[in-house]
Amino acid sequence: MMELFYLITSAIACLMAIAFAMRATRVERRAKKLSAELEAANVLLREQARIDELTGLANLREFEERLGYAWSDHARTGHALSLVKIDLDRFEWFNEHHGRAAGDKALHAVAQAMRGVVERPTDLLARCGGDKMVALLPNTDTEGAEFVAEAMAEEVRKLRLPHDECAYGVLTVSVGVASVSPEAETGKDTLLEAVETALQQAKTAGRDRVYAAS
Repeated sequence: MMELFYLITSAIACLMAIAFAMRATRVERRAKKLSAELEAANVLLREQARIDELTGLANLREFEERLGYAWSDHARTGHALSLVKIDLDRFEWFNEHHGRAAGDKALHAVAQAMRGVVERPTDLLARCGGDKMVALLPNTDTEGAEFVAEAMAEEVRKLRLPHDECAYGVLTVSVGVASVSPEAETGKDTLLEAVETALQQAKTAGRDRVYAAS
């Protein structure tokens, strides 16, 4: 009788041990799954923190970080480095007459059209505030940057977004270009100032054009 009792007790103990082991395995699998989901969510959040929600382009924070890396590479290797800054012509008027929703839609369309031109993995197109965008072009001299700038401006014209205050009645952009050559002794702030000045000169000269800093 005692032997039977011990056998039953041992069997119950074994079954309980197996049950606990199976439960522990399920808990471990669940924990691993939750950990993977959490990591994926964190990656997504980190990516979203670098993206402008409206245009889908990189945001100013991402641009500034990438510019820092590009400038370090320029300082180390002497490779040329260019910036292209874009401003939608008379966009305040567009928003006032077509509405904010239409303005947001137009801004997104322009961003996507220009992004198709900035294709190299090392290049970056970012929204830097309002209706302004900037392209970072490592290993690109002034001539190459002007080519990219003209191509972006043409892609915007092709959208044919109605705008009575722009030439030919469609939305256009003014574009400034600035580059730093291998032999130049300057800082990235000077490059940023130069591309902003070039942009303002493009606007002063009549808009819908590309102006390169000398």
